[in-house]
Amino acid sequence: MPPKSSCWFCPFHRPETWHDMRRDEPELFEKACQLEELLNRRRDELGKDHVWLTRFNRPLRKAIPDGVDTLPFDEWNSGCDSGWCMT
Repeated sequence: MPPKSSCWFCPFHRPETWHDMRRDEPELFEKACQLEELLNRRRDELGKDHVWLTRFNRPLRKAIPDGVDTLPFDEWNSGCDSGWCMT
């Protein structure tokens, strides 16, 4: 049985899933980045706003850092100051 959100370009992947893909399947991560770039080039031609495969409103390559064991959530201003949720 495939895992939840098994599609390699699913915009509903959690950041951790993208991070794992970048680390464990770099070719597939690159393919997702190229798809996102293609979509946005075509949207430019149509005069439409860009779309992103993450919720961070930025390109996948920039949203998911390379070679980092944990994601820098502070960069996206999550609004959580307590740290009690342990995410």
